[in-house]
Amino acid sequence: IFMVGDVKQSIYRFRLADPSIFLSKYKSYRDEQEAENGEGRRILLSTNFRSRAGILSAVNFVFKNIMSEEFGEMDYTEREFLYPGREDEGSSEPAVELDLLDMSMLETEEDGESPEKAETEAAFVAGRIEELIRSGVTVPDSPGGTRPLYYGDIAILLRSVKDKAAIYTRALADRQIPVAAPDGEGFFETQEIAVMLSLLEIIDNPVQDVPLLAVLRSPVGGFTPDELARVRLADKSADIYTALRKAAESDAKCRAFLDMLSAFREAAPDMTSDGLIWHVYNKTGILGVMGALSGGEARRENLMKLLDLAARYEQSGYKGLFGFLTFVRKLIENGVEPGEKNEGMPGDAVKIMSIHKSKGLEFPVVILADTAKRFNNRDASKPLLIHAQLGVGAKVTDLARRIEYPTLARMAVAGKLTAEMMAEELRILYVAMTRAREKLIIVASFADAGRELLKLSKDAAAPVPPQVLENVNCLAGLILLPVLTRPEAGCLRGDDGAARSGEDAWDIRRIDTDTIRGASRQAKQPEPARVKASPEAVEEVRRRLGYLYPYPASASIPSKLTATELKGRYSDFEAAEEAEAPAYAKKQPPAARPGFITMRTALTPAERGTALHLAMQYIDYGKCGSPDGIQAELRRLREKNFLSAQQADAAEPGKIGAFFASPLGQRVLRAEKLYREFKFSLLVPASDYYHDAVYAAGDEILFQGVVDCCFVESGALHIVDFKSDVVTEETLGDKTRLYAPQLSAYGRAMERILGLPVESRLLYFFTLGKACEVP
Repeated sequence: IFMVGDVKQSIYRFRLADPSIFLSKYKSYRDEQEAENGEGRRILLSTNFRSRAGILSAVNFVFKNIMSEEFGEMDYTEREFLYPGREDEGSSEPAVELDLLDMSMLETEEDGESPEKAETEAAFVAGRIEELIRSGVTVPDSPGGTRPLYYGDIAILLRSVKDKAAIYTRALADRQIPVAAPDGEGFFETQEIAVMLSLLEIIDNPVQDVPLLAVLRSPVGGFTPDELARVRLADKSADIYTALRKAAESDAKCRAFLDMLSAFREAAPDMTSDGLIWHVYNKTGILGVMGALSGGEARRENLMKLLDLAARYEQSGYKGLFGFLTFVRKLIENGVEPGEKNEGMPGDAVKIMSIHKSKGLEFPVVILADTAKRFNNRDASKPLLIHAQLGVGAKVTDLARRIEYPTLARMAVAGKLTAEMMAEELRILYVAMTRAREKLIIVASFADAGRELLKLSKDAAAPVPPQVLENVNCLAGLILLPVLTRPEAGCLRGDDGAARSGEDAWDIRRIDTDTIRGASRQAKQPEPARVKASPEAVEEVRRRLGYLYPYPASASIPSKLTATELKGRYSDFEAAEEAEAPAYAKKQPPAARPGFITMRTALTPAERGTALHLAMQYIDYGKCGSPDGIQAELRRLREKNFLSAQQADAAEPGKIGAFFASPLGQRVLRAEKLYREFKFSLLVPASDYYHDAVYAAGDEILFQGVVDCCFVESGALHIVDFKSDVVTEETLGDKTRLYAPQLSAYGRAMERILGLPVESRLLYFFTLGKACEVP
């Protein structure tokens, strides 16, 4: 029995491939020379007849320095090296080229990506292909001769072709370079497959609005927009499935659809996924329906391909509809099309394909592009993590404290999934680099190449420590860490380096955006001949270009204004000055360092002010008539986790008691109606708050704020704002004037919302124990 395989090319983890199975065999056998008669043996086929020696040398250099059992699940030693088997005369030209593109002149997103960055890299690749063809590069041709390089000899490999293939196709077309790329519409995006997958999704779980609407609107459901509107009206607040069930009480069409769906759902648990799909085909007649549309033969073929995909999934040992749908989602995430073939690609055209699709193929020239694309590690961030060996990793939700945090089990599973993902990316890189026969061109573009190279240079080594590799987030990073130690990489390190020749050398270049753009502009087609424009057209263009918007101030005002901004964002010590979402609904800020680390035992003045403000926000005013009552309330807030222990101790019950004993505090306790921490959002005319400019009629802004306290007395409103600022009798007037715009805005807002007049606006300063009315 022969077990043949190369673990370094196992790149289908998303299809549940498990390299550890073959690795366990690989490690348990001894080399052929050491094995005894009748004993299992390991035969290493390390001679490579595909690639030039320079390419094999580059592959060995990169992987001996980054692949290890700690990072990559296996050691890459001389035993795993690729050795040249071709009898070439050799070449003085480097077999490997590394082009690093500096995109620092472009605007990019937070992840370093942008359409312009992708287009610029694609333009560079197109220009490089044009150079190769024009320069008269030759490639070996049997028997023993050479021939010119053709477009069809070149392949552009991408980690994922989704969204990027079209960009590269356009860049090549701009230079009149023939290209063979994946179809604009992938297998899973075709109408018939999208409908069928949506139907399978609602068979698995009908409470999914998007797939359910897709099926209802499709030929399978046959619902018109008006009929769907009536379904929605049956229950406006519920999900579509619930609304459909309610509509079915009086609508025969809805009832018939639900009966069909229920029959499929009852059959699903007892059928294989391919058996269920065939059952659906027969009951719905979808093969005939789709076959009757334009391109019907191709649609029927796609549906049969989906059936074949499900059959192959079941044959792999995995069962059931849910598992099959999960498998399909993995295929879509990784940009892999089922049953991809290359026979239909034109002969003399540059080929664009994913690395997965290139497996098993070879090309004279390979351009490995988009290598700075960040790894996809979504598997390790899902709400529930599952690993075959480690089990389940879940989060803990503390309902009382309204927080969520990972368990140790989850962190272990996430770490393992991340390690397996990184090992997979190593193997994907290995497959990509070993597709080239004569020349390998690696292209990496960074939003800030200088910063990226500086960061990588600090950790560059040969070999690279596993703990360094764990922080790499793209294929380019895996390549650059060892390559930065090579003498040819001086242009990347910022030193002179040392030039090398021969095919084992690397041709390494750093290129800026302007150079790429200049070459791209030269490649554009000549401008069309100028035509004389009519005077009327010229005048119309001048009129439009000379138009000035009469309300420029409208374009500069913010869409939202908070009450705090009206006072210039004075740095007081309050905790809840703006109308924001509750803390548990937002990303939690980093936790404070423990006191035993920081050696800090007391709260800062700002934190003490926050504690006092929080206490006034949550205490029961009716129980604060005595010092004992206030202490009891603070204990309650501490026990209920509204205040931490330190905050409860710092809340200063004496100041709270002084407020309730004051005339203002007594009025609050006797009020006809009391509003506390009243959050509001209100559309107001922009001119109410920005007086120095002219605005278009109807210009409005969203005004938000939080009123600490508002009480009704004798049919009028009284606004109270608590302040924990440090204030003296001398500075009291200045502070009152500072907060006057904020209190005036609160007054106007409360008048509009509650429909009552505002009689007074008051500031209460805890430092002085004094209330001041704002005019």
